[in-house]
Amino acid sequence: MQELSEYDKQAQVFLEKFGLKITYKLLDCDNPSWDKENSHNHYRVTITRKGTPGQKLTFQWWDSIDSTEKNEQPTAYDALTTLASDSTEYSDFEEFCGEMGYDTDSITALRTWKAYSKLASRINKFFTEEELKDLRQIQ
Repeated sequence: MQELSEYDKQAQVFLEKFGLKITYKLLDCDNPSWDKENSHNHYRVTITRKGTPGQKLTFQWWDSIDSTEKNEQPTAYDALTTLASDSTEYSDFEEFCGEMGYDTDSITALRTWKAYSKLASRINKFFTEEELKDLRQIQ
């Protein structure tokens, strides 16, 4: 059995501390809207609270090109670090574009901001303040 990396150990500690479980369901291998040249494994990720039916966070997640090509299975670390970075709530579209490098005169950027904002809100509603603090420490 392969030993966990330090990153994966951090993710495991987080999950165990807060009684969380992560599952991945491979949906397809396709080109995401932000990368028309490369196929990525596309997953539905669900995080549940152990012993709390109905308490879950589900979101779409695209793997890296490298992991897709190597057919590597995603880890809890992969999802948690994505959630940590996507938990930042920007005050408005202009701030989002400035931080993320998008053009404020772009319909695509506006759509991206709306989708990002929706996910950030869901992340911040699912996790407690203590969980978010610890989540952002995983690196």
